Amino acid sequence: MRTRRLRTLGMICASLLVAGTATVITMSQANAAVIDTSAWYNLVNRNSGKAMEITGGSTADQATVTQNTRSSANHQQFQFVDSGGGYYRLRARHSNKVIDLWQWNAADGAEFRQWPDLNANNQQFRVLDSDGGYVRLINRHSNKALEVWEWSTANGGRISQFSDLNGANQQFQLVRAGGGNTTPGPGTTTGAPPGGQRCAAYDAVTMGKYWINNNLWGQNSGSGSQCIWSNSTSGNTISWGTSWNWTGQTNSVKSYASSILGWHWGTRVAGSGLPVQLSANRSIPSTWNYNVSLQGGSNTLNVAYDLWAHTISNPTYANNPTDEIMIWTYRAGGAGPVGTRQTTVTIGGASYDLYRGNIGWNVFSFVRTSNTSSVNINLRDFLNDLVSRGWMSSSKYLTSVQAGTEVFIGQGRLDTTSYTTNVQ
Repeated sequence: MRTRRLRTLGMICASLLVAGTATVITMSQANAAVIDTSAWYNLVNRNSGKAMEITGGSTADQATVTQNTRSSANHQQFQFVDSGGGYYRLRARHSNKVIDLWQWNAADGAEFRQWPDLNANNQQFRVLDSDGGYVRLINRHSNKALEVWEWSTANGGRISQFSDLNGANQQFQLVRAGGGNTTPGPGTTTGAPPGGQRCAAYDAVTMGKYWINNNLWGQNSGSGSQCIWSNSTSGNTISWGTSWNWTGQTNSVKSYASSILGWHWGTRVAGSGLPVQLSANRSIPSTWNYNVSLQGGSNTLNVAYDLWAHTISNPTYANNPTDEIMIWTYRAGGAGPVGTRQTTVTIGGASYDLYRGNIGWNVFSFVRTSNTSSVNINLRDFLNDLVSRGWMSSSKYLTSVQAGTEVFIGQGRLDTTSYTTNVQ
């Protein structure tokens, strides 16, 4: 998630409650990769495993830049032309033209096209290292990273720019044309730690209709690390895990490693069954069995669902939600939700304290009054409770169901032995 708010600790006085803080993640600038300016490279995206290309092999000015299955075609091969000062232009082999930030647009989502080589600032990129042999390309004019827009894994996914978050969709492997280097496939990581873990911020693993997001959105409020891994996928049921070690501000969340079904500032994986309008009253059963292991010292965290709702049925990256519905099934160390407690409710045979707040969108949190490690609920029941109170309109759409752990501080591990959510 690229924007989230700080949560608070229940044990901290109400004056510390935060009513909505957009978190800006500033990435450190690593040493630039070694670039051979005499070589031609395929630029293979870490998230999709596909190569950047000039669409359709066009030689025309203004031709778009997209991704496609890697081939030996010249329109997928680029040369780094030295502009001095650590910047390069990306020259397409087939057209002898360069990648250009179109119309000098510095906004998030601006597209790249090809254009004659003018050695202009909007045609220049610096190269920053990520882990595992991947690099990011930062445009000189906008200071934003080249990326595959909205985490597309499809052929034709467009190449755009966004603030540098070191996301897997912003990372590329430079594969020498004809060099025989192994190209990563979708969701793989070159040089991953033992056990198949992914430990970079926003690393992702696709598991059937879900994907696991190493969402380290609050990492700048402390120091530490977190990893995710996948275990198994069987039909609609997945098993996965995450481990962490965080220090720093005790009243702010460092991460929300989670499985995602549906929207997450764009749609990464199809077939989720979402969105659904609340008025349709669709059954959404979910089961979640997990183990939490904590090591010494102070540990503050929750294990929780995070549901998102919109007024529209087809939100994109540009559409923030109107409502966030959390269901806390486990908490430790005094972690508490945004807002104030309104009442206690019983849903599915379990008791929850219901909190209500607003951080620029509505936040409703059902906090289980006793911890559990085995969840069997119908998400529809929680949504209907809010509709019946008049706090949510039934005309809204449930667009996303996420399930994971928000970690404030501490060292531990969450092992999801089985998880499934189905929209019926």
